[in-house]
Amino acid sequence: MAARKPKPWHLATLAALLLLAGGTVWLWRTPALGQPLIPPSACQRLPLLDAANGQPIVGAEDLAFDPARKRVLVSAYDRLAAERGDPPGGGLYALPLADIGRTNGVLPVLLGPGVTPHGIDLADGQLAVVERTYKGEATPKVAIGLYDLASSKLRAR
Repeated sequence: MAARKPKPWHLATLAALLLLAGGTVWLWRTPALGQPLIPPSACQRLPLLDAANGQPIVGAEDLAFDPARKRVLVSAYDRLAAERGDPPGGGLYALPLADIGRTNGVLPVLLGPGVTPHGIDLADGQLAVVERTYKGEATPKVAIGLYDLASSKLRAR
């Protein structure tokens, strides 16, 4: 007796059922949108120190991973000092991946005199820096600088 060939609609039904089952398992194992992948109990504050002078860094608020140089870039901007009319502390700092967990000292990366980035983003070896300048009660001035990380030079504003 010859083996029966499966009918095409049987194969389509079987494929649809497998796809539905796989999707159900994927949805069941994937956390809902907005749910943290890491529990809040695992989070902790880490005081950062300027490795050049040992002073605490105030206002660290943005991170960018620099894979070409194997480091994490940290932007810091002491917004409260700026709002009081004091010169804002902060700047751009680099933490080599090899030092993560072993030190809280970060190395300053000089982008130019007086550049204290408020926020950063990194793409294709170029760093976009949001620079915010406060003067008294006036609305802050905001500029975006584009820096070449190989030379730490401003490319465009």
